[in-house]
Amino acid sequence: MSNVIDQSQQPILGNHVSVSETPQGAQWRAAMWKFLLFSALGIALFIIPFQWDGKVTILLGVLTDTLQALIGGYVVYAALAIVTVSFVGALAIKGLKPTCQQTLCVQSCLMSIGFGYPRAF
Repeated sequence: MSNVIDQSQQPILGNHVSVSETPQGAQWRAAMWKFLLFSALGIALFIIPFQWDGKVTILLGVLTDTLQALIGGYVVYAALAIVTVSFVGALAIKGLKPTCQQTLCVQSCLMSIGFGYPRAF
């Protein structure tokens, strides 16, 4: 059996095979704190019920009610704008088909702000 990977089987965001390494030391502690922080945020937003304005709700319900109160009748237009921008962006990326170099640039930008672990290239 061959160890050569066909280009169609390689990762979507890059044409390289990466070796996944377990983070060690300070990187592991930072990853664990990030995991715990976002897990606690998700639990607080979606799971923990509490009494608010005479009804039992979750934090996400309070945030959406507050947003609706702030922008009123423009909620539909804000949602439409978000969906439209997402669609146009996805369409542009699909049509432009960024090269590997551009993809690596995006990956390094995301990693520099904390989304993912640095990879050995």
